[in-house]
Amino acid sequence: MKAIRGVLALSTLALAAYLLSLILSPAEALAFILPALLAFLWPPAGYLSLTYLGFILVYRTPPGGVAVASLSFSLIYVESVYLMKRKAPLWHYIVLTASVILAVPLYYVSAILSGLLPSLVNTVIAALFVVILYMLLYTVIRR
Repeated sequence: MKAIRGVLALSTLALAAYLLSLILSPAEALAFILPALLAFLWPPAGYLSLTYLGFILVYRTPPGGVAVASLSFSLIYVESVYLMKRKAPLWHYIVLTASVILAVPLYYVSAILSGLLPSLVNTVIAALFVVILYMLLYTVIRR
């Protein structure tokens, strides 16, 4: 079962790498992938690669849907490696995947709302959605 979870984690990294190859240069994509692969041995490497990816996506400003999807799959990879190390049950993976995949429609909802409410920035609306989603999932998992 551990091998299957490892393969699934690596498949999400491969999907994120493919999406990143569409919007970034090969050197920038490789600078993300190599530290991310070290997450199996040293968990902070995964979080450092996510931080790098966040900075490079903000700096390069690629198309929204591809950037959010690549960041979502990268987050699923890093967190699934963490869950695999903790020997978490399968439903933790399901909750992780569902909550991260919800980021894509939330991005588009926040983009629409930021067009209707020009005084609010898209990032502020997205941050509010993330906080609300986190609180909702925290209460569901705690029960």
